[in-house]
Formats: sequence, structure tokens, C-alpha cells
Amino acid sequence: SNLSTRRSAWKHPLEAVLVDLIPLCRECLALPMAQRGSRVKSLQAKWKTESEEQLGKWEQDPNEEETYIHSETGVAIRASPAEVVMPAFHMRMETMQRLLAKADEAPVERRRSKTASEMSPSA
Repeated sequence: SNLSTRRSAWKHPLEAVLVDLIPLCRECLALPMAQRGSRVKSLQAKWKTESEEQLGKWEQDPNEEETYIHSETGVAIRASPAEVVMPAFHMRMETMQRLLAKADEAPVERRRSKTASEMSPSA
């Protein structure tokens, strides 16, 4: 944090995933219900394949039991590769699943905010 302004900057670890999901959610919500389901399932299949490929690139270090090495980059981590890869995968999958769950519900209408005169009790 900045001691002079007393402000701190913090980003959610999955912020990039959330930002990437925004246009995909908009795209899916604009589709008719039948097409939405197939688009969501297509994205989920793609992400499942990608996560499996990413997990497959990590190998346990033969010298240190709790260390994993990425076969392409040589980066070493002490956490399980699943702890690194799977949160983003689950975020994507759950978000898309919620879009499918919403497909059965009626669209939510935007409600107009009440004006100050509408909120005050009439005499």
C-alpha cells in the first residue's frame, strides 16, 4: 500500500479470466437459447482440453517430492499444478454453466429507479 495516499492496489488472482469471460458471456446471452447451449458446450470442451494439456506439461521434480517443473518453460513451483491450472478452469466452467441454468428462466426486466418525489410519502 502507498503510505502517503493510504491506498492499496490489489487484483483478484483470476481477474484476467473474469475479463476474458465478459465478451463470451455477452455473446452467449445474445444467442437464442438453442444456440447458446451448443456454444457453451463448445467452449467447455475447448477449456477442458486446454486444462488437460496444461496439467500434462508439469512433471514432478525427481529430487524434490513437492516441487513440479513445467516441461516447456522450466518454471518450478511448490504447489500442485492442479492448484495453479484448475481455479481458472473451474471459474470458466461454472460461469458458462450458470448461463445455461439461466436459459430456463424468463428474462429479467430492468427496473426504473424511483425518483425522489416517488419515494417521498404523499400527504
